[in-house]
This record gives sequence, structure tokens and C-alpha cells, in this order.
Amino acid sequence: MPRCRGPGRISVSGATAAGESFTYLGEMGEARGGARAAGVVAALSAAGIPSAYLPQVGEEIWRKLALAVMSPVSSVLRLTVGQVWASDEGRSLVRRMFDEVVAVALTQQVRLDPERAWAHASQVFEGTGEHYTSMCADVMNGRRTELSSMAGAVHRIGREQGVPVPTHGVVLEMLGALGVR
Repeated sequence: MPRCRGPGRISVSGATAAGESFTYLGEMGEARGGARAAGVVAALSAAGIPSAYLPQVGEEIWRKLALAVMSPVSSVLRLTVGQVWASDEGRSLVRRMFDEVVAVALTQQVRLDPERAWAHASQVFEGTGEHYTSMCADVMNGRRTELSSMAGAVHRIGREQGVPVPTHGVVLEMLGALGVR
């Protein structure tokens, strides 16, 4: 993943440079059918950052949101992914948030295979180990987080669509009590 090293300067991880990590782009909503995403893919690829255009990028976004449920859980608990994953209660909490994401995605015409997506998420969590999610690191360092555009968006869309999202609600309230936005 590229890291900002200053204005106009980034570094790319070894995995990205080796082609083991991909950046997926596409267009949604009013932008659908345009050529902007394809142009960005071409520019990233020319710069050595493996990229691909996805006509159905919404599916990839919702898969990432399902995977990202670890972030608010680790942030509330201020634990590493490995620590959360090591407890039955932590895994259960992550799974409940994951299931809520899958249900909300369906209201957006995105059908995720829950067991396949969960198997992938489990593999990622097991392999991550003693690493703090970026959101948890931001919370511990008093920085603004992406909470509202991730778990907050799932919660908002779920409520708008009549999908129960109680676990998201509780975790968001707990983070709000900590002053996290």
C-alpha cells in the first residue's frame, strides 16, 4: 500500500511493488460509464502500482467493508487484530458486524457469498497477527478516523433500508463515547 512521505511523495510496499497487492477501481452512480477510472488504472499501472478496472466495483467495495469490520472492533478494544481474533467474544463480535455488512450490501444490489467472504476474512485476520488496524492506531493517537465512511455508512444505509444493524450501532456508540469520529 502506498504511504505518504510528504507532499507529492509516496513509497510503495514491497508486496505492492512485487505485484502481490492490487488496487481496484471502477465507477458507480452518476460516474458509471465514464472513462476516468480506466485512466487512473492506466496511470497507476504505468507507475508500477498493480491496478485493475472493475465494471462492478461495488462488489469489491462491499467485500472490503465486510473485511474492515475488524477496524472499529479493534479500535473500541484498543487491541491488535491477533488479540481480538484470539478470543471467542472478539471473533463473535467481528462476525456479527460482518453479517450486518452482508445484509446491508444486499439492499444495494450487491450479493456477497457470505461463507466465501467470511473464509477470506478469517484467513486475513489469522494472518495479520499482532498488528493494530490503521483506525485503531488513529484512535490511540487522537487522529480523525474513517469511521463515518465505513461502519458509519453501513449503519446509516442499514437503518434507511430497514435492515437491523444493532452491533454496528453499539460499536459506533462506544467509539462516540470515546470521542471518535
